[in-house]
Amino acid sequence: VCSAADRRRPWRHGSVWAEHPLRGKNNGLAARPSVNGAKKENSAKNRPLLAVVANSGLIVIRFSLLQRKTDDIAEMVLLDQANLAVVTDYVSDQDGLITLPCNQWEFHLVVKPDHPLNDVKMLTLEEIAKYPIITYDKIFYGRSRIEHIFQQRNVKPDILLEVIDADVIKTYVELGLGVGIIVGMAFNPEQDVNLRSIPVGHLFGTGRSSILIRKNAYLRGYIYAFIEMISPNLTRKLVEKALLDETENYEL
Repeated sequence: VCSAADRRRPWRHGSVWAEHPLRGKNNGLAARPSVNGAKKENSAKNRPLLAVVANSGLIVIRFSLLQRKTDDIAEMVLLDQANLAVVTDYVSDQDGLITLPCNQWEFHLVVKPDHPLNDVKMLTLEEIAKYPIITYDKIFYGRSRIEHIFQQRNVKPDILLEVIDADVIKTYVELGLGVGIIVGMAFNPEQDVNLRSIPVGHLFGTGRSSILIRKNAYLRGYIYAFIEMISPNLTRKLVEKALLDETENYEL
């Protein structure tokens, strides 16, 4: 972990910030790679995870972002192959795994600035279904929720493309291939200047990002700090109680 005062040269050397110096080839966030299963969508205050660390004055030198199914990375935590996982999907209850809620999120519809849906005051499923839809692949929990909502209302969506990354969805929308449905925190108004984002939580509901850790796991000080960077409510004291199963309520 090093200083990130110069954002254009984030890897320059700085002071090590940890309870113990990081040694060996696995000198990144933890002795074993940490896993983020939420892709680029997952963030604190709508910012990517690495930006959260960088803006805090620290940056992770080695940090693996793996796009895998939530159940797969949950198993990696259980098998002690990862210190933690950050997910946007629902995680089924598993013995030995602790789920700490982070942030609430909702789906957004992304369209081009001149798209007719920008002028609709209250979007409906029927209005959205008039246009080709680009959204997540079926392996992701959010996609099944989208399909379920449409089925409940007996509305047949025109799913044109299925992808695994919100940036790809936004690219195809920008090319004029259709409208996109993404997790709201994946939209950045400063970067996505050629698109517009419309909240559609009233149609598809809300979700919750969570951090997964193994019960009774030993976490170093910088792991606790990283968790608190993601969600300030998850203090070290609360996480330690959760690890020891001393509390049953980790709600925000």
